[in-house]
Amino acid sequence: MDYLSSWLNLSTNMAWLLGVAIIAVLAYLNICGLNVIALNSIVMTVIILVPFVAITMSGFANWHGLAGRRARRRARRPDRSSLCDP
Repeated sequence: MDYLSSWLNLSTNMAWLLGVAIIAVLAYLNICGLNVIALNSIVMTVIILVPFVAITMSGFANWHGLAGRRARRRARRPDRSSLCDP
């Protein structure tokens, strides 16, 4: 809670209240039963994985592989045949 309280500029009492509130919410979910915990775990997993999947898909969409690199290198080379023509 020290990190969170320094990041949010919370006083000591507010940090304690926030900690107690988090514990109370998690205890309530635990008391509600396994089905609620399972659903909550699935939702949190999806929330955590969505940014990683988005970044991975963006990387694959912009990846050209070795063939793309070779083509870009060839495109950057100057045409030397025009240098020999008078």
